[in-house]
Amino acid sequence: MVYWYANIRRVGVETKNMRLKVLKRKTEKLQPYLKISMVVLIILYLVISVLFRYEDTVSYTVWSVNFWDLLFQGRLGDYYSYSHENLRQAPHGLFCGSYLTVFPWILWNFPLWLTHPISQNVRVDSVACIFYSKLLLLVCVIGIAFYVYRIAKVVFRKSDEQACLAAILSVGGYEIVNSTAYAGQDEVVYLFFILAAVYFLLAGRKRMWLLFSCMSITVCPIMLIPFLTVYLIYEKNILKILGGTGMVLIPSLFFEFVYHSDEIYQESKGINSTSIFESMMDGDRIGTALGTVSAVGVAIILVFFLCYIIHEEGQNQNVSIIYMLAVSFFIICFMSPLNVFYRFGIYTPFWAVLIVLYEDRLNINLFLMTVVNYGRAFVSLGYSLSPDPFMTQNWNLTQNWNSQFIFPEIKTCLGEIRMRAVSEMMVDILGSQYYTVLFIARTMVFAGAIILLLINWKRWDKEISFQISYRMSMVMYTCSNVFFFVAFVVCILS
Repeated sequence: MVYWYANIRRVGVETKNMRLKVLKRKTEKLQPYLKISMVVLIILYLVISVLFRYEDTVSYTVWSVNFWDLLFQGRLGDYYSYSHENLRQAPHGLFCGSYLTVFPWILWNFPLWLTHPISQNVRVDSVACIFYSKLLLLVCVIGIAFYVYRIAKVVFRKSDEQACLAAILSVGGYEIVNSTAYAGQDEVVYLFFILAAVYFLLAGRKRMWLLFSCMSITVCPIMLIPFLTVYLIYEKNILKILGGTGMVLIPSLFFEFVYHSDEIYQESKGINSTSIFESMMDGDRIGTALGTVSAVGVAIILVFFLCYIIHEEGQNQNVSIIYMLAVSFFIICFMSPLNVFYRFGIYTPFWAVLIVLYEDRLNINLFLMTVVNYGRAFVSLGYSLSPDPFMTQNWNLTQNWNSQFIFPEIKTCLGEIRMRAVSEMMVDILGSQYYTVLFIARTMVFAGAIILLLINWKRWDKEISFQISYRMSMVMYTCSNVFFFVAFVVCILS
């Protein structure tokens, strides 16, 4: 028995060492521009994660620990009233929506509950607690890069360079880093689930596709749009489509049934989930003979229809799935007026896969992606009191960049910090032309995104000669994250 156990352990160690050697060889073979991009990203993710404590992250952490408080007291039915009491002092006094949306945090933060029992240690907002909580997001970032690499390498048989390029591109943009490391939002969690789901579908594992789709939609109901986009291409039997959709909605529907009479939950649901869909559909309207209609709603219906009439198999079907996913995320991220900065970047993983599918367009693709990335970084720093909030970032930096989101322990080391809004400085520099420049930037970003989708349509057969190397564009793309530090330092020095 001992000998058998020793052999199993030896084989396990050898397998692990072999995998590490393979990973090391692949890393050594990476081109210099990819190595530079990886180093920049690793440093930025870690440093920003340690420096900042965005209030949403604290609330997520508190709400996840609340679950364990009640579970072991046998009072899970009192979750919303308990959260409303806010004994652990979450910045948001009212939990918004279903706690299934934070279930990954709940599982991840179980060790925090073990080390912070409510009777002895109430607060879970220290540097160590929040950084540990953010590690879930960093794990999901790695998972996103992994599945993007697998889709590019295994499904589409791209080279190691192209697969690694797509992987880094998927998590290297300003908006993803900002959403994850600074704001500590869960966008990367449901993106990881939907990416894994698509990978398993493309690999022919339908049960895993439905399982991971279910997890993604449970965490974020908006992911029902990309789910149906893929499913309508893959499956043409209406009954099977309805059945599959019903399956992925089971946890959410069951939760609604259990908590249908909970007044606090119903109130919080209206504040969060309902308003998201309403703002998506109600933000941009088109005047018609029937009255005003939702531009986003019309676009989504057209995408679903196009997906359903696509009849392809094999690799052609796989390409169509990736392309239509890119289109669906364009609608979510570029057309829907979701005026929260941390959701803007969720388009990047599937766009990253799309970009590397055509080698002859890599130069123009990476250049356009970089322009869009920098453009969105610029317009996200703009703050306007006008009724046109499209692509305006709602974080502190735009309005009154005070130091409340810096960890108190770190702020003590920095001394007295007084900050000024970046948007105010832009107005001082550009004067009355500020809003004109902002409008032009928005227009260029939107047009650049459409052009990128247009030239990557598989029926596009026009040759595009573009001299700026994709390697140079990739480094510039990754360095867009330096915007964060530049804005931070400028605000302090102003």
